[in-house]
Amino acid sequence: MKKRHLLTMLMSGALLTIATVPSLTARVQEGAGNRYGSPLQTSGKTQSSSLGGMTRLSLPAGNEEKSVSPVHNGFSVPVSRTFMRETAGFPVIYGNIIFSEKSENKGFSIIGADGSFTPVNPEPYVGFTAVVLDNVYYSFVQTEINGETKNVMHRFSVKDGFAYLGSKVMPDGSRPEVAATDGQTVYGCFIGSNDAFYMGTLNLTTGSVTRIGDTFQWQSAAIGNDGTLYVIDYQGKLYKVDKTNANATLIGTTGALPKYYTGAAYDRRSGKIYWTVCPEDESGRLYEINTATGVATQLAKFRYNEQITGLYIPYYADAVPAAPQEMTTEFVGSNLTGKVNLTVSDKNYNGAAISFPISCTVTAGDAATTEGQTITKTVQVTKAGTLSVPMPVTHDGLWRFTAWLHNTAGESPAATTKVSVGNDQPVA
Repeated sequence: MKKRHLLTMLMSGALLTIATVPSLTARVQEGAGNRYGSPLQTSGKTQSSSLGGMTRLSLPAGNEEKSVSPVHNGFSVPVSRTFMRETAGFPVIYGNIIFSEKSENKGFSIIGADGSFTPVNPEPYVGFTAVVLDNVYYSFVQTEINGETKNVMHRFSVKDGFAYLGSKVMPDGSRPEVAATDGQTVYGCFIGSNDAFYMGTLNLTTGSVTRIGDTFQWQSAAIGNDGTLYVIDYQGKLYKVDKTNANATLIGTTGALPKYYTGAAYDRRSGKIYWTVCPEDESGRLYEINTATGVATQLAKFRYNEQITGLYIPYYADAVPAAPQEMTTEFVGSNLTGKVNLTVSDKNYNGAAISFPISCTVTAGDAATTEGQTITKTVQVTKAGTLSVPMPVTHDGLWRFTAWLHNTAGESPAATTKVSVGNDQPVA
């Protein structure tokens, strides 16, 4: 079995290489696989990370890239995505696979209750912890750039299938070991100048940290519907932590003992915490935690011992529209004006009849850039059925199209696809 290294050592294998700052466009290089772990002692700050086994996956040839079905404990390259909703009481859980004994199992995926994975964006970006605010996934990692240890924040668009938006180097001391958000404020566990852990809030724009108080070392964290901050430590104990003064109250022991970086997320529908764990035996496991008792129940053991960080469980109000389905595009020849077609349901997210009119927004962005979507069109929808939205683009190339529906209750989940447009289309 491959050795999982703690970050208190400079790990063997290829380093994460950053091409430019602040765009940070390079991903990773291939090398021997390693696990990623936080320092378990406060004798020194975390050293720079190295990446092993990270393989960039290329998109398949073809004009419109096709959707894929879930692959149990394996991956196909996803290129067209329609939102999956929770089934049988189990939520949709996104996670970032940063280690697997199967080399192609990397990147953002949806985790199944049986330990299977549905790939979303297989481009591998290592992140030790993450939060989602305003449909942007912020992932934090410490790495080496031009021989210097730096804190880096990567950004991804949740709506656009976790498409990469860009990265920036953060000020020294501003990378959270673990982070969680209530939708407005980012709370985290940080390492201070004296190598002691403290709790603070992080400003994502400036990178500044506001200290709240001393704390213990967090392993994972999540925030509940009522604003309660739940924290798990490296002894597998679940705490409530006061967000105003960092005081901790023990809830109970999970029964699991984590060793490496993983992640946790709170499901707003069930009130449970879902938690990935990499214990001493170097396996990968998925648990659900009872927030009243702290007891963790194992749901699955990952076949290839995946290490998964940055969990995210989306929440949609019952009355928002159901997600658009059967999304396709029509661009003829070298024409840069085409259509985005999709099917609009007559139901809302909870399956009840929906009242029309509602609205549909479609965006288009150059998939080769990191600047997000650049063209937006919103139309009124008066009935269920097939909807065609005229959509121009500005130049030849690979474009990402994303669509969602919305009403007064809020926005539906989004569907997204990539397609080559204009003279960039492959020749049959």
